[in-house]
Amino acid sequence: MIDLELLRCVKCGAPLPKPEGEYVKCEYCGYVQRIVDARQYMDKLRGEIFKWISEMIPPAVITSEVADVVARHNLFAYNVKPRLIAENSMYRARLSLILSDSVIRLPQWDVKLDDNPKGAYEKLARIEGLSPLVVVDEDRAFFSEVMGNGGLYAYLLNALSLINEKADFDLIKRNLEEASKYAEGRNALQDRIKAASLAYDAINSLFNGDPKGAKMKADEALSYIKKSREEANNPEYAFMIPGIEKEIRVIETIENLSTAAIAYFEAGGDPNELMARIWKFFSIVEKFRKEINADISVYREISQSISDIISAKTGKGEIELLPGEGDILIPMWLVSITYTFVTGVLMAKKGKMVEDVTLVSAIPAENSVSDVFMMRSGKLMDMLKGREEKLSRGSEVIPEPRRSSISWSTAVIPPVITREQADRLLEDYLAEVSRRTGGKVKFGTGTVKGLVFVPAKLKGDIFDIPVLKEAPVLIKADNLVEVAL
Repeated sequence: MIDLELLRCVKCGAPLPKPEGEYVKCEYCGYVQRIVDARQYMDKLRGEIFKWISEMIPPAVITSEVADVVARHNLFAYNVKPRLIAENSMYRARLSLILSDSVIRLPQWDVKLDDNPKGAYEKLARIEGLSPLVVVDEDRAFFSEVMGNGGLYAYLLNALSLINEKADFDLIKRNLEEASKYAEGRNALQDRIKAASLAYDAINSLFNGDPKGAKMKADEALSYIKKSREEANNPEYAFMIPGIEKEIRVIETIENLSTAAIAYFEAGGDPNELMARIWKFFSIVEKFRKEINADISVYREISQSISDIISAKTGKGEIELLPGEGDILIPMWLVSITYTFVTGVLMAKKGKMVEDVTLVSAIPAENSVSDVFMMRSGKLMDMLKGREEKLSRGSEVIPEPRRSSISWSTAVIPPVITREQADRLLEDYLAEVSRRTGGKVKFGTGTVKGLVFVPAKLKGDIFDIPVLKEAPVLIKADNLVEVAL
């Protein structure tokens, strides 16, 4: 009954190609192994499969040929199917976990896996060993569903484990292509896997210095994933929607990087040199993302800023700049704030409403917000007589930004902190000011107006920002200068 002639990889458990020498390379994980080791592993696996099947079917039946169709069907229906129902439920649950998240990952990301591919392939081989008992259409349909879910799970799991190993993208793509075969007839799933395969192809093209090829593949991947998103409106696939939404943002990240690399190349730069810095910068982003437990969608916004910076450096676009001295541009979020306060005493007491601005660092800093309330101006008599107009001086010290392109040689640090994260930092700062003033300052909603770039000078390990001399933001350089664009 057990007919498993193919050798299997001793590392990942996937089927091996037909050997032609003393060694054979696994097409699914890249591991090179001796034929003798693969045979020993397969002999051991056959024994385990025989033992597993014997728990459901009498050993005498396993070693004999049961010709009667009705007898085989009865064996399957009463001895095997109850076990396979449980296995299928397990597959569906684990596939839901995988597919509710993004299958597409950038090189800097790790994947948390609760299982290993070898165990998944071994379980699939056990189930495959039961195929001779499947002789009627009803059994075939159910068995096909179990094998489909099992094969899909094993190959997706292997692809994700290869991402953790930083393996060759061709191997990841090979597993996805095989997984797609097990998803036949499930269009939402097949289109999603096709999108993932194209996305990894695009990342591979970026690594190989082919940004135009990467852009073309990313565009095609986006088309497939959007199609999958529409198909996932079917309740059967609704569990995939969060993962698909993330994958859309990841593919758009790849598109942004491809666009930046194309512009860099067309301006005479080396796209490989640019991408090396971006991948290194993304390692910094990933460390920060994990610290604050942010979603991977932050990369889409950050990659768009990178593309805008390159566009400005090549003269094809513009970014928002603050005037000032410095040989490196630091990203900051310009935010508007509104607040009310009471000035004066007794009969001179009156309320004031003020609109002002401040800056929030777009890279991690020890004090992320320029403390414009630390610069309270006004004489004592103004405070007593109610002539005090405001408690902050942001608009006095922070000049209006202007849109401009920048020179090719200007060093620019891309943002690490997104607009949403800047909102939270601003909320924390305003709450701290409110505590500091004993609740006398009442704040409205702060609004992030946009990303601006501020000239700075490197002094030791600190960025000195002249425009914020009166309300400084303490930003350590660390290794940010190395990844400046």
